[in-house]
Amino acid sequence: MYRLEYSGKLLLELSGKRIIFDSMHGFSGDLVLISHAHSDHVKGINGSDNSVVLLSPPTMDIVFQRIRKTYQGVSTIRPNDFRSYDDIIIEAYNAGHVLGSLEFLLESYNLRIGYTGDFNIYGSIVDDPAYIMRDLDVLIIESTYGRPDYIFPPRSFIYEKILSWVAANIKDGRTVVIGVYPLGKAQELTYLFNKEFGKVVVTERIYNINKVFDKHKFKLDYESIEHRIKSVFDGGELVIAATSEVSKIVGMINSKNIGKAVGSICTGWSLNYHNSHNGLQYFPLSSHSDFKGLLKYVEESRPKMVYTLYGFSSELAGYINKKLNIKARSLDG
Repeated sequence: MYRLEYSGKLLLELSGKRIIFDSMHGFSGDLVLISHAHSDHVKGINGSDNSVVLLSPPTMDIVFQRIRKTYQGVSTIRPNDFRSYDDIIIEAYNAGHVLGSLEFLLESYNLRIGYTGDFNIYGSIVDDPAYIMRDLDVLIIESTYGRPDYIFPPRSFIYEKILSWVAANIKDGRTVVIGVYPLGKAQELTYLFNKEFGKVVVTERIYNINKVFDKHKFKLDYESIEHRIKSVFDGGELVIAATSEVSKIVGMINSKNIGKAVGSICTGWSLNYHNSHNGLQYFPLSSHSDFKGLLKYVEESRPKMVYTLYGFSSELAGYINKKLNIKARSLDG
């Protein structure tokens, strides 16, 4: 038997143990499983107690880099590896979402419970597609894009559109500022642009995470914006920045040289904006699975019960119930 509860953090009670998955509000379980290092999944580590914390080596490096301290009780696990915790076997698999992202499969007394965390079933040029955990009794799946109107074009098509837009603006002497999450799409676009344009300029937050990527995967070619300020203002540079930094950087450049900078945001939410919004170009590049990808995962994992979490969880659960004829319920909707 098991019990699931969600109140700002996901709690699973299994074989007499309290297991927490990703938390914004502190960790208070026997075991904490962290899927990846985005802040909405690890912020609670600042309020952790003496729990055993399990995460991937890249995620550990990024978290400790961000909070500038370490914690006792933290252990690492890599994809396709497992750990035993009393009567529970914990297996980790690649989630395809960002550097170091993991899914977790827990097995205890013939009960199989899978937790996807955030995942990308399609993969990218820097990561393999998410592993699909099969023959599950229980699947806990993210629902970020859990509505039928969120279906992305093929990634190769999106890459071509981004590269074409960037090349045209650089040719015209403009500095191009691309906004992304510092962890995930920043490394993906650094590599994409390296292959097409060579070295790129990045802001500090992305520079720091790229260093972790260099350590755990392969070396990217980039330079801190602090060392290229003059050329960035003169035009013709390619800058990768955090989404929140784009408008400020573009505005600063254009205040000195009108028309010398353009900005773009890469996010799955671009589908809401019809390519442009607030003077910025939008591209539907996401580190998450789209609606079709979510359904594909459920169909192939063949779970007896599905719990949806994060995003459009109620809508996705309803669709799984009605269209796939699999029992499903939202945990946070």
